[in-house]
Amino acid sequence: MRLTTAARPSSVSSRAADLQTTLAGNSLPTLDGYRAIGIFLVAADHFGFAAPGGLALTGFFALSGFLITWLLRKEQLATGSISVRRFYLRRMLRILPAYYVYVGLSLMTVAFLGRPLPYGMVSSSLLYVANYYNAFNGHPPGPFSHLWSLAVEEQFYLLWPVLLVVVSRRGTKAIAAFLASAIGFVLIWRTIVYLNTESVAYIYNAFDTRFDCLAVGCLLAVCVEHEKFRRAVGLVTRWSWLPLVTLAVLMQLKRAPVLYQYTMGYTVHAILLSVFIVQLVALYKSRLWNWLEHPAVKYVGGISYPMYLYHQWGIGLGYKAAFLPRLGQYAVGMAATIGVAAASYHFVERPFLRLKKRFESYRLRTAPGLRSRSAPIAPALVMQTAGHKTGIHLEDTSMPTISSELEHLPEAHAMELRRGERFPFGANWDRFLGALDDERIAEAERSLRLMLETDDLRGRRFLDVGSGSGLFSLAARRLGARVHSFDYDPASVKCTEELKRRWYPNDANWTIEQGSVLERGYVESLGSFDVVYAWGVLHHTGAMWQALENLVPTVAPNGRLFLAIYNDQGQWSSRWRRVKRLYCSGPVGRAVVCATFIPAFALRNLASDAVWLRNPLRRYSEYKRNRGMSVVHDWIDWLGGYPFEVAKPEDVFDFFRERGLNLQKLKTCGGTVGCNEFVFEPSDATVRQRAPRAVAG
Repeated sequence: MRLTTAARPSSVSSRAADLQTTLAGNSLPTLDGYRAIGIFLVAADHFGFAAPGGLALTGFFALSGFLITWLLRKEQLATGSISVRRFYLRRMLRILPAYYVYVGLSLMTVAFLGRPLPYGMVSSSLLYVANYYNAFNGHPPGPFSHLWSLAVEEQFYLLWPVLLVVVSRRGTKAIAAFLASAIGFVLIWRTIVYLNTESVAYIYNAFDTRFDCLAVGCLLAVCVEHEKFRRAVGLVTRWSWLPLVTLAVLMQLKRAPVLYQYTMGYTVHAILLSVFIVQLVALYKSRLWNWLEHPAVKYVGGISYPMYLYHQWGIGLGYKAAFLPRLGQYAVGMAATIGVAAASYHFVERPFLRLKKRFESYRLRTAPGLRSRSAPIAPALVMQTAGHKTGIHLEDTSMPTISSELEHLPEAHAMELRRGERFPFGANWDRFLGALDDERIAEAERSLRLMLETDDLRGRRFLDVGSGSGLFSLAARRLGARVHSFDYDPASVKCTEELKRRWYPNDANWTIEQGSVLERGYVESLGSFDVVYAWGVLHHTGAMWQALENLVPTVAPNGRLFLAIYNDQGQWSSRWRRVKRLYCSGPVGRAVVCATFIPAFALRNLASDAVWLRNPLRRYSEYKRNRGMSVVHDWIDWLGGYPFEVAKPEDVFDFFRERGLNLQKLKTCGGTVGCNEFVFEPSDATVRQRAPRAVAG
């Protein structure tokens, strides 16, 4: 999960502290953008442009070393050990399917075209030693020669986890000393090889002459744990334009003599690129670099692996467009590459990525204040490769106890997702947390104060039904309430737990668990609350009126029920229900819906702004004022939000009046698409009837 710090950095020290908070989270901003730029540079280099493709590959090596070590260290700090077996299984599921599909398709293409089969290159590619084949044979043309860099990384994946387990027994300093020594040794060895053989092919391709590029990234991941790291961060992130200085130095060094390039050059480049990575992660909120977090850029970065596999195919297709200028040919080639890579990602990789979850769970115990009703989840300090959120403490030997009436929930939820009966709300909230900042939290607090007509919630019990991202649980806690959060979606539970871990770790006044509002016995066991908050949740349960019924007893005699329910628009609501069902039907349906409606939403907004002479960008920059939410994540939530139920305002009003709750405040969406907001309070008669039975806090 991506989670940013709550405060905008105002000084060098605060920016460094914010970076530490980001690094402690479950995903890092801008790195997908970093990958996207890298793959375009590599493809441009191979297409014949004067692009620093080799430098981009060195950057990929440094990034791989950093991310793998970062993940392994998180696991080690959280559990006390590293499961090498699980790591290998996760890497296999992540890398091998797409890789071998590419190799197989390339072999069939070569055979179909009647070209000679490069047996040596094929066999070395199948065994992940293509780098050494290139080292001794140069870079023979064909669809397999670029696989050498993947072989280098695979050899690193095989070697480094075992070394890390062994070396880490002597502590963090021993890891850092080992890596620094390894970098120095590789630098000396590469110099010896070059001075004695001048074999550029060997130096460029061999693992033993490129390991330092990966080790520099590993060393960075170890250094981020140290307090002194903040001082260095302050120096290289003082101004948002400093990454441009780093790039300028890199480009200038590329013009250095050949002796430098093939001796110490790779090491220096890897160090500077690691600095560049730190700068981007620390400065991702700045206007100069926040474009790296644009959804389109992030998507390209997310499929950079299959893009690298298939970019040779794209280059070949680009050359076929000879009627276009060179840049146009490159554009055609990259468009084709993105198309094939997207197909590879969605139809080859993603089914295997889902299997990775089987190898990403740890033995946990809940922290004080968390009921042990949720399924086992990932530890607080661990970021799994699949991006699971965390927020609970660890224990080596025992799993959390699950209440019998709710232990079926994780399996039931997973089954509904597989059948296309439910939208993965938690995954969407996971992505939203990457945009969370102090301004959004303040807007969430403001919306609660406005609708509840109070300045604070001190001394009050707050029930967050379907906590989602956990934003409003956090807002209520910041307003002083004692908060109880629950959600049916396990990923949403983890998002909420992550926010608690960030802002209120080990806080007994904030309880989080997995639960279903449709489980009447569970809801009754919670007791009564001063504020029951269910904004935009109950119409996604599949049994909205039953959910509303179950919540009535949770409202304390002097409490308030704050609801938001989708507005009933008749036939339009029925049409939207079909769209949402299509979105949840699978990858194809999701792609069709997103490709149809997201551009339509954007164009509709653009047309409206043009007619009313408004700044189009202002709409999106100010959207966070809408309860602190994010426009893109709200679009996705709307398109995929299934199950989908609606109600007219008068129906909701009559329903609660019959159950002794009076409407105190109403905010409608004006009869259009959206939610009507309600605040109900128990009537005087209900207060007199229920007061003796009110459950004490």
